[in-house]
Amino acid sequence: MTSRPNTFPRRWFFTDSRLGDAVWAVIARLPNDVGVIVRVPSPKRDAALARRLVAACSRRGLIVLMAGPVTLAQRLGAHGAHLPEREARRGRNLRPKAGFYLTAAAHSRPALVRAERLGVDGVFLSPVFPTRSHPTARTLGPARFGLLTRGVNVPVLALGGMTPATLKRLAPLQPYGWGAIDAWLDNDEGPE
Repeated sequence: MTSRPNTFPRRWFFTDSRLGDAVWAVIARLPNDVGVIVRVPSPKRDAALARRLVAACSRRGLIVLMAGPVTLAQRLGAHGAHLPEREARRGRNLRPKAGFYLTAAAHSRPALVRAERLGVDGVFLSPVFPTRSHPTARTLGPARFGLLTRGVNVPVLALGGMTPATLKRLAPLQPYGWGAIDAWLDNDEGPE
């Protein structure tokens, strides 16, 4: 594992199997202040792919988190783990050592509160807007995003349908940051 950069990124790229080989081009051109969350369909079946993605990000000096259990992230040499909501629901902060990043997914206020209690570095609240990766999911929209995040004392990042236009719609709510998949395909800087 490369040394940990000092700042928790405000912009994130989430890998997705539907991107195919385009994922390598995105990683190659990401700005240095962007974090990457590596997701693979099956950590057991796709372990070699996950290892290659983590290594490619680390070589670039990008903060890279592995989606899934902390033990998987450690085994693959990631800077941290991104816990699915069901994993965060178990209520244990499994941070193995100081300097290991821990984020969580959340889709509701109770999930945000649980993640805050875990002491994670950030929570990705989604889906804020319609997204190609989850086309049938009920979206939060700006008003609900703002209501859910009010009074939460953990960095909340917007995820789901993030584009330059949707990011502007969230600006008054001052999310800590955002994550995206497709926005990085369309624009080297992602939503600005």
